[in-house]
Amino acid sequence: MNIEERLRTSDPARNLDVSDDSLGWMLRAAPQASAPRRAPRRRVWLAGGLVAALALTAASPAIADGVRYLAQTGWFGNPNPPGVGGPFNAGDSTEQDDSEWIDIMSDDYVDYAASVFPSYISLPAQYSEDAFARATSVWRQNNVRDSLDGAPGAIMQNTGIVRGFETDARCAWINEWNDAPAGSARQDAALDVLLEAAHWDATVATDGGGIVDMYVVQAEDAREGKVTRISMEECTGLVDAGVLQ
Repeated sequence: MNIEERLRTSDPARNLDVSDDSLGWMLRAAPQASAPRRAPRRRVWLAGGLVAALALTAASPAIADGVRYLAQTGWFGNPNPPGVGGPFNAGDSTEQDDSEWIDIMSDDYVDYAASVFPSYISLPAQYSEDAFARATSVWRQNNVRDSLDGAPGAIMQNTGIVRGFETDARCAWINEWNDAPAGSARQDAALDVLLEAAHWDATVATDGGGIVDMYVVQAEDAREGKVTRISMEECTGLVDAGVLQ
């Protein structure tokens, strides 16, 4: 069977049903970053991590070569063919990139997510990269599970997973800066990373307008002594879950 035939027989759009309630939940779940000087926009499909709550009547097989985890769907970019309505239709939305859609509720989602933790993300010394990747992935999976409201599953693009890791690591560095003695080398090191983190790949790719600038201003204000504590607003869930040390 050639790839065109495999795509037709495995068409994910056949069984995709995103209800109005699910879409409403997605919008409510997207965290709103506060900006002292601008009103930045982060693309909604990555803001909360969750892309779509699914109601599938039958499972479609993964179709891409090189699939190693059950969490991988084998679907890349817009999963619906032209002419199919709904939020994934190419004519209705531009809020997808070409990365793979991942089943967040899969039993091996945490293993998959840990496997794509970017090498460019640095963490404070007290964290193990693998343990941090797994802890944040478990937290995110549990958070989505608790919010599905009866839907059997959810998918997210790989870019969203990476964007989540970048946000989580940024939270670890903000926490590090807040805990370090004022004016210490430890604070300086944390700010160096926070300035770099503002330009991490997925953060830049998903900046709908002002997010990168907001993070830069946040770190520069701390460097200049304009603030004595950096806001942990985006990090509340990780704090409550005990993920941050």
